[in-house]
Amino acid sequence: MVAEGVRGGLSRGEFARRGGLSPEALRLYERSGLLVPDRVGDWFYAPGQVERARRIGLLRRLGVPSALVALVAQVVDLGGAEAAARVGGWWRAQEEAMRSRRGALEELRLSWAKGFVLVGA
Repeated sequence: MVAEGVRGGLSRGEFARRGGLSPEALRLYERSGLLVPDRVGDWFYAPGQVERARRIGLLRRLGVPSALVALVAQVVDLGGAEAAARVGGWWRAQEEAMRSRRGALEELRLSWAKGFVLVGA
């Protein structure tokens, strides 16, 4: 199988494989405009788009919401520091939310250990 098309582009399947994306994820990112084929009529991607696909996949695996992924994808072209700052801010908020949830879980564990059941809490 030839990895690159006659015109030097990557097929959808090859692009998804190199970018670490499932075909379903690639179709979703195509529809949302995050990853647009280099030549739409032929559905070929430029080899230079693979890094963008990898970054998008990593952000989604972190749980970054699609709207923030789109924003980060836009600002990364302006500089990595801005993208890193935005994702870092989101990550700090997630950590704070997790600390809050952890406190609620500990409260439940203590109540169960004492034999109490929280009703209507």
